[in-house]
Amino acid sequence: MQTPLNNELILMNIASGNYFDFDSISADIWERIVGDVQVYDLVKDLAAKYEGDPAQIQDDVLEFLAFLSDNGLIETVVPTSP
Repeated sequence: MQTPLNNELILMNIASGNYFDFDSISADIWERIVGDVQVYDLVKDLAAKYEGDPAQIQDDVLEFLAFLSDNGLIETVVPTSP
């Protein structure tokens, strides 16, 4: 369950009952990860939008995705090689 509030996003994990308050950048990432998304593409898009260092953005995105996964908000899949 999610609710926008000003420039933030409030999420609730219904299974755990925990609430999460995301700032505008975290909310932007959340909106971009609906469905299948490659981390590389996500970082590339965010670096262009926010004009940041891609290496730092990648580190921040990976940390945020790990947080989401650890809190049961997303499932991550590591692609296997053919």
